[in-house]
Amino acid sequence: MVPGRASGCIHSWNSKTAVVHRVPSNKLQDSHPEHFRPSDEAEEVLRRYYRLPPGGYLFYRPSETKTGIAESIASVTLAQMFGRQGVVVRARESRMLNWSDLRNGNFILIGHNEANPWLDKLLHKYPFRLGDSQGIRRYIENTVPAPGEKASYYKEAAASGVDPVVEYGLVSMLPGLDERHMLLLVTGLDGQASQMASEFLKQPGRLEQIIARLKRISPAHSGPWYFQLILRVEVRDRPATRADIATARVLGSQD
Repeated sequence: MVPGRASGCIHSWNSKTAVVHRVPSNKLQDSHPEHFRPSDEAEEVLRRYYRLPPGGYLFYRPSETKTGIAESIASVTLAQMFGRQGVVVRARESRMLNWSDLRNGNFILIGHNEANPWLDKLLHKYPFRLGDSQGIRRYIENTVPAPGEKASYYKEAAASGVDPVVEYGLVSMLPGLDERHMLLLVTGLDGQASQMASEFLKQPGRLEQIIARLKRISPAHSGPWYFQLILRVEVRDRPATRADIATARVLGSQD
């Protein structure tokens, strides 16, 4: 603590929930250990209440929380990081954004594509994108894998009781729609990955690490850096504990 200054921490209570999903096909190509089917009666009620189309596969997925607290923590983390540089950051809901706003300002967008529809719209032409959320498992898609890289980055279960669960975050520094402003997208497979991605950007020495990695990819680069990072995030007993760069891309006029 700094003498003469008050400090504190905000805590939020996270209720447990079950998220309802529907995928178009009854033939699940990508099963998930943490999902279960509703009873016939419950499925009928869910379809009627939410006006779901007939057919498809309906299931529940348990969730520790749907409060969005991880994304909120990520927002505070990034606001503190920019605040130390004298940059004023204002919070805004993604549903209140429009294309005109995005053309006339610098924006940071946080969350995954199920909750923030702008992410798919902004990432669709770049090499790293969030996978189609119609499946059971979220993933990050690598559209042009380099030798030794994965084409898709999924959550990886712990190999043993002492190993971490591995998740993935995605950081994208993109040119704004008018080419004068900038867009920073901080997302991942879930809230934990997004939160850890924001913590990664804040950690001392990480900026130098990122620039060094980008310079190895594009030694002759000049001007502002636009790039994407896929981060490998280790999770132990729910909290994310560390993140490292899994792979990176320097974005140019050809992307």
